[in-house]
Amino acid sequence: MTGRWLERIGLAVILFVLTGFPLLAGTGTGPSCADHGPTGRAVLVAAEGDLLTVGNIRGRLLNAPTVPRDERVFASGQAVIDPRLTDEIYFILKPFPPEWLFGHGYIVMTFKPGGFIGPRGEQAEGLVVSFEAYRYPNQTIDFIWKGTHKVYPNIAVVSTWEDYSMLECGVDGRKLQAYHLRLTPEQKIAFTRTAVLEGTRDRPDDYYNTLSSSCVTHQVEMINSVLPPSQRLQLKLLGSHVVNPKASFPTILPKAYMKLGVFDPSSVTIDRSNYIIPLGRLCSPAGK
Repeated sequence: MTGRWLERIGLAVILFVLTGFPLLAGTGTGPSCADHGPTGRAVLVAAEGDLLTVGNIRGRLLNAPTVPRDERVFASGQAVIDPRLTDEIYFILKPFPPEWLFGHGYIVMTFKPGGFIGPRGEQAEGLVVSFEAYRYPNQTIDFIWKGTHKVYPNIAVVSTWEDYSMLECGVDGRKLQAYHLRLTPEQKIAFTRTAVLEGTRDRPDDYYNTLSSSCVTHQVEMINSVLPPSQRLQLKLLGSHVVNPKASFPTILPKAYMKLGVFDPSSVTIDRSNYIIPLGRLCSPAGK
């Protein structure tokens, strides 16, 4: 039996034990990591000193909010980012049924004045870097069978928090959970630079894998890259032979990082009623 089949069987067993649902739970046309298909990959236009210029950052929704997801069209533009002016970093969890297990996770970096000049020339509050399985029009996401095979290309959606949260909460009516990361100023600078470079990197051979190359595992790799060994969350267990569920399921991840002292011990709910409030006011970091 090949390693890929062992991986699929292991995932099916995990889902069956954790949810009590049939083995096909998690398949179909429901929410996927690619609900917000990009207009095109964000690209690194220039890296001059500490400044990073990024082209094709996804902007606001151009057509009516009522159009089907596959027909959405987004504006795009160019932005200048200064990692030295990173203010705070947040992990955002978007749960979907069953909400205690499934979800999508991504990172938002907020900035001090001058740190992020957005695609419309505005001082943008936050930068979103979200790794997603690309779903072609009318294609469904199968997290178990196709999700452990090279079917869905991994892409990075880079957007402003203002535009991304408007779509998530204002249009789609999602409820998000925001977790603040406890990082030093030096770690924040390093993380933002890494996130921008990873979000603009070409990924010709990177495919989505529910357990080992997903929306959340890419975030874990970036978070771990700025942490000391004692705070890093292991992606693999038992000599790198077994995937660590804590680093694979976005709903389990926050508690794991809380125990390591990386996430604040509580989260903030963001929804249609408050998403327009700046993240810094909604999520006042512990100790501030």
